[in-house]
Amino acid sequence: MVLTTAPSARWLIKEAACYPETEPSDLRIDGGLITERGRLSPAPDERVVDGQGACLLPGLIDHHIHLRALAAARRSVDCGPPTVNTYDEFASILSNAKGDGWIRGVGYHDSVAGTLTRDVLDSIEPNRPIRIQHRSGRLWTFNSLAISQLSVLPAAARIHSNRYPELQITAEGHLFDQDRALGERLQMLTGATIDSQAVSEVSKSLSKLGVTGLHDMTPSNGMQEFNWFGQLQANGQLRQKLCLSGTIGLHTHAPTHWLETGGVKFHLHEHALPDLQESTEHVRRSHALNLPVAIHCVTRTELVFALSMLEAAGIHPGDRIEHGSVIETDLESWLVDLNPGIVTQPHFILDRGDQYFTDVPSETHSSLYRFQTLKALGLRVALGSDAPFGDVDPWRSMRAAVKRQTHSGRFINTEECVSPETALEGYLGHFSSPFTVRGLNVGGPADLVLLTRPWSEARDRLDSEDVRMTWCHGEATFEREILSDAE
Repeated sequence: MVLTTAPSARWLIKEAACYPETEPSDLRIDGGLITERGRLSPAPDERVVDGQGACLLPGLIDHHIHLRALAAARRSVDCGPPTVNTYDEFASILSNAKGDGWIRGVGYHDSVAGTLTRDVLDSIEPNRPIRIQHRSGRLWTFNSLAISQLSVLPAAARIHSNRYPELQITAEGHLFDQDRALGERLQMLTGATIDSQAVSEVSKSLSKLGVTGLHDMTPSNGMQEFNWFGQLQANGQLRQKLCLSGTIGLHTHAPTHWLETGGVKFHLHEHALPDLQESTEHVRRSHALNLPVAIHCVTRTELVFALSMLEAAGIHPGDRIEHGSVIETDLESWLVDLNPGIVTQPHFILDRGDQYFTDVPSETHSSLYRFQTLKALGLRVALGSDAPFGDVDPWRSMRAAVKRQTHSGRFINTEECVSPETALEGYLGHFSSPFTVRGLNVGGPADLVLLTRPWSEARDRLDSEDVRMTWCHGEATFEREILSDAE
């Protein structure tokens, strides 16, 4: 299978129903844009695709992802549910990890073997440096050998030691919220970098899912990340459009068709909240630059803090609450008054719901990852994977939003179930306005997903196997082999 990737490639898609329409028509792609719709005749220099009456969608955008971490996770050991559920399984997977250097584990949860410490890791594997990331994404745990190696700067680096912030590793081997400093230290000590090939693999898998856009919400994103991702796009290794939110200094870059900047990311932590007045001033500075803010909120306390900041600083139309994991009814009127957007992850009901029944008080279950009742209040809701901390498959997330069912078959607050259309449209927004559904309009970018069947059938499946072709700015980034009846 050969994909046409030149931006000047011309395509004619015949007999496809442009969502939300149900009647098939034709659509032409030229120069990365949708140039015509209607009943069209093939031109000599364009490739023709028979849509066979199937649904043609705007390309899906994952509105909350951590792309570098997702690429790194592909080179890591999965250490949490559902792959690893017991101490014995955890010990076995570390003891049998390939290679003889660092072991990088991800996805750990306390249900596997309790609170992880250096002593626990030492008892499993003392002879290889180990670092394990909690599934929350903000905690690393190291064994003693890893701590020893991280504590020594090479002679050449000691001259400029101020460039390498001290890692605040506790006696238990814990490191919180220092991912950038950890990455720089590891690169200096071991030459470890994010593998561009891993990013390319991730990009290909996302194209297969119909994803044409990614909004990376990593708080430390800055000029270095902007330039690095831009180079990957130029090299053809990253074939999605990308929007970066992060530090306030990120937003001096001029946007392109493929790469732009979003808002300023605030990563709140209930047990270490920043000063409210200082945080509010930071929101004001962002708004003064016409930059929205995106605020991480996974607890009630974090949401109250976020709403207090927004109320004091004033609201920007693009301000967002990230996750909205717990939204209790007594906060609804405050949310409605301020009206920030909410980007949430209903697939955590599927992936973590059984653990919620154990860890979360029953009276809070009705507040978890709400969707339908927020929409009914007039609030704006969009969806993102939070990958690698959540599953990257948007179709799986859509199914979870429709069913609200855990792995074991239990249900959590089915009042929050949405229609397949509402779930789909959670991925059809713009970078700058995730809550406004894009249409397949003439003059717009040719970011498209052709399914194998009409939407009337696909809505009952919500399955990535129904993705037949994906285009990003007119470039075909995925094409599924379709066997004829004769074959």
